[in-house]
Formats: sequence, structure tokens, C-alpha cells
Amino acid sequence: MLDAEHGFVRTLRQSVMAYAFNIFGLAAGTIIAYYSGFFERASWAIVIYPPILSARGVIGGLFCGRLSTALHLGTVQPRFFGNTKSFYLLFHAIVFLTFEATILMGLIAVLFRTIYFGTFLGEFWDMLNVLMATMALALAVITPLTLT
Repeated sequence: MLDAEHGFVRTLRQSVMAYAFNIFGLAAGTIIAYYSGFFERASWAIVIYPPILSARGVIGGLFCGRLSTALHLGTVQPRFFGNTKSFYLLFHAIVFLTFEATILMGLIAVLFRTIYFGTFLGEFWDMLNVLMATMALALAVITPLTLT
């Protein structure tokens, strides 16, 4: 029983240290954006940040879960190129979900901004461009890392 408790404490300590890097990165990015005046020019940026993190977490978790199960069952290979049809169907579904989530987040952000602050439909394209670029970059960087 003592070994299990020691293992739990060690695992908990390592997990907290790993999450601390992410929290410090978020805090550093927020401070830089605040002092650079970015939030004054594009106040909507702080509103779309949490949905981006949530959507990437959900889509990444879905991809990792399906991929790990498929690897365990042997229906996909642990490589990006020359893989099975099942892998490419999963990858295309993840790309489509990313695109769909981006459009939906943009529409909801514009809807709430219009309801609470008046008509700001001109900023829709700015929001959509930032959302698309962020989600595409995350997809291009994180998905290949999942396979390694």
C-alpha cells in the first residue's frame, strides 16, 4: 500500500509540473497581449480564446482516443504517410471538425458581440481569420505530434 501511495504522489507531482508550464505560458501570453495593446485594438480576442482552447482539447482528445484504440486493434499503422484507409478517414473527420468548430465559434462570437455591443458584423472576417489561422496552425502542429 505504501508503494502505491508513493507512486501516486510522484505521478501527481510530475503532472502538476507539466500543467504548470502550460499555465505559465498562458499567463505570459496574456501579459504580452495586454501590454502590447492588442486587446484595445481587438477586444474580441479575449472572448474567443477560451473556446479555441476548449475546441482544440475536445478535437485533440477525440483524435487521440480514436487513434490509440485503432492502434491497439491494429487497424492503423503508427505513421503518417502510407497508412490505412481507416486512419485517413479519421484524419479527414478531424480536419472537418476543426473547420466546423471554427465557423461555429466565429458565428457565436459575432452573435454575442452584436447583441451586447451593437452591430459589429465588419469584425466577423477578422474573427474568422484569427480563428481559422489559430485552429489550422494547431491542427498542423499538434496532429503530427500525436502520431510520434
